[in-house]
Amino acid sequence: MIRVLPPALVLALFASGGALAADPQQACLSSDSSQRLSDRKQIIADCTAAIEASGVEPAVAARLLTTRSQANWRLNNRPEALADAEQALKLAPGDLEARLARGAALYDLRKVDEALAEYDAVLKQRPADPVALLYRGRLRQWSKNDAAGARADYDAAIAADPRFVRAYVQRARLLESSDPAAAERDLLTAMGLGQDTYAARLSLGAIYEGQGRKAEAKALYEALTRENPTDAYPLSFSSILLAGEGDTAGALRDARQAVRVDPKETRGYYALGVALDQAGQVDQALAAYREGLEVDPEDNIILLALGALARRAERYDESLAVLDRLVALEPKDSEAHFQRALVLAAKEETVKAIAEYDAVLALKPDVAAAFYNRGQLHGQQGRHEAAVADFRKAAELDPKDPDALNGLGIQLGELGRTQEELKAYADALKIDPANVAAYVNTGIVHEAAQDWSAALSAYEAAARLAPKRADLQVTIGHVLSRQGDQKAAGRAYDRAIKLDPRRVASWSARAAYLTGLGQDRQAIADYGQALKLAPEDADLLVARANLLSRHGRLAAAMADLDAAVALAPKSAFVLNNRGLLHALNDDAEAALADYDAAQAAEPDYEPTYYNRSEVFSDQMRFDRAIRDLNTSLKLSPGDALSLARKGSVYWLLSDHMRALEELNAAIAANPNYGAAWEWRAKAKASLGDEAGAAADRKEAARLAGGG
Repeated sequence: MIRVLPPALVLALFASGGALAADPQQACLSSDSSQRLSDRKQIIADCTAAIEASGVEPAVAARLLTTRSQANWRLNNRPEALADAEQALKLAPGDLEARLARGAALYDLRKVDEALAEYDAVLKQRPADPVALLYRGRLRQWSKNDAAGARADYDAAIAADPRFVRAYVQRARLLESSDPAAAERDLLTAMGLGQDTYAARLSLGAIYEGQGRKAEAKALYEALTRENPTDAYPLSFSSILLAGEGDTAGALRDARQAVRVDPKETRGYYALGVALDQAGQVDQALAAYREGLEVDPEDNIILLALGALARRAERYDESLAVLDRLVALEPKDSEAHFQRALVLAAKEETVKAIAEYDAVLALKPDVAAAFYNRGQLHGQQGRHEAAVADFRKAAELDPKDPDALNGLGIQLGELGRTQEELKAYADALKIDPANVAAYVNTGIVHEAAQDWSAALSAYEAAARLAPKRADLQVTIGHVLSRQGDQKAAGRAYDRAIKLDPRRVASWSARAAYLTGLGQDRQAIADYGQALKLAPEDADLLVARANLLSRHGRLAAAMADLDAAVALAPKSAFVLNNRGLLHALNDDAEAALADYDAAQAAEPDYEPTYYNRSEVFSDQMRFDRAIRDLNTSLKLSPGDALSLARKGSVYWLLSDHMRALEELNAAIAANPNYGAAWEWRAKAKASLGDEAGAAADRKEAARLAGGG
């Protein structure tokens, strides 16, 4: 029995170039690869068969090549698409469809200006060509940052063909951020034209997401997935939506299904990378992005995502390499330059990072975050005026951002413009009355001015807003201690430790506070607690060693200092402290060895020269002592201790007049330094000035509390 196919089905197969199409030329020329469900590979096959047939007229061959170019372009076979379009133009130089096909292929090959020239040439002859207007609008939108020009082209395309669905969809994508209501109207119009609604519904889902209408967006994606079970796009959109809602399991499920149904579609790999990143599986996320780039090495969305994630994973070299590829492909991609700036800043390549922010702002002068970040970098370089200008601009562009005002205040403070600094913090608090940073910064200003009451008020306001922050309680304790309210200060330190018993800085802060009160035993205990939490903190070991040595526990102190040196063998601070303890133990050679090592590690660390001079003086190596004291004074000009010691050495050398000169300078630098008065009394007595010597001894006793 012979089966007869319905006439409509026969026509459909013929028109799509299906198996029943007897004439490949007719199948090729009647096809439309712009239709989402068209079999583009079959179109290419039909066009190829027709082109290779004998006796094809040049004009017909040009049409066949143009049709094949369009199908190749839509399958991302870009070089093939360009070759076909150019061959068509050789056969028919004035063919506008071939010029459009060539422009599309050139654009996808990143030859933007050449593509624009083709679109302009078509529109010069056919000003109302809707497809040429659509293509030029996309180019203006995506590659020229010309939203106004793109909007004009989309408007013209719709005016030329009010049923041109793709123009409505593209205009909606342009308006998605700036006018979501208008974008939604365009998509609903497209859906009402009775054509394929797939692209419009997919874009409408994105609009709904932006409006917070997640349930409606999800329903659209689910419906599209049911209708198109082998299509990765709606699954990918659904996955990203679910990831944004915190449904990591659902996001991973849909992303993996997207990759499974269409492993040649990069959007699935992007969605999988996003979901894995949210799940905390960074290595797997990076691998997903890399796999997507194997499918399409020029996928700019994945390149950007991989570059950003590699930066967050502190894989800076990989991040830069990926972002360099993206910038080479899309030199005007402002987000790629922004991400490069973040990477370079993380690598402490500040000058290069600033240059990248310059590039961002040349492309998009209204990016507040670029001004903010560049302001921070200018501040780090000491270019405070430039930083002020950037933070002001960031605040102007985003008037609801208190962070820009906090940054502005800090830079004004660096310039000594205190009242303007305080106003910046006050302005931040007008925007956000619960802004903890603004209160803390205000407190820092008042603390620097020793306005303890105002500082305390600001810090306490911050602590009320952030009652679980132990660091604020430590700061409050410090200010209360400076005010003289030691009991209240102690309670603040206790609160800090209670809030976070594992915070090392709270234990060490309370230890320092207790040391200042002379409660060394309790301070030693607190340093012990801190060292349990941070046993490799050399500074804590030094602090405890100093207390232990003060109480004669020299062996325990030396054990701490030996441990500190083992942890930080190149630290001048640590070596200097061990040198002091060696000197206290009368081990001059060991002391000198530590001071020498400290100076080799940090030649400009002044205390080692001062301390080594004392050892040399005790050894009666006065020339070496003077040399060290000269270096000390070169590093710390006018230092009263070094001047006084230098005077004492000259006295020991019996150069009493030179001793008197140095001691006069020491007292002028610090009239409250009692040892300088004592040594000057000796110098005056040696010079026969007994009355002057007696007066100096009396002042020294007064300073010591003895008269």
